[in-house]
Amino acid sequence: AFFLRRQRKAELLRGKTVQPGRSTFYVAGETKERSVDQTRYFIRDNGGVARTELDQDVDYVVVGSGLPPEFYEKIKKLGIKIIRENELNHFFGIK
Repeated sequence: AFFLRRQRKAELLRGKTVQPGRSTFYVAGETKERSVDQTRYFIRDNGGVARTELDQDVDYVVVGSGLPPEFYEKIKKLGIKIIRENELNHFFGIK
């Protein structure tokens, strides 16, 4: 048990494992309020995990403008929830 905890701690420190209860986000499209990088920093600063790749491990996609319909089909296929950029403050409980 000691070695399993030690291995898990090492994975968490390297950023390979997401702690339970933390939501993962992927930012797509042109964002209006913040740049894509600023949006990722905002997510990290408020307890979320910002991913750079869209896969089945992502919980939410933060969508901006200019996305093709095929992208939305991919999101539906993966079963990922969509959040608009202006809904992030409400999601994290910021007014």
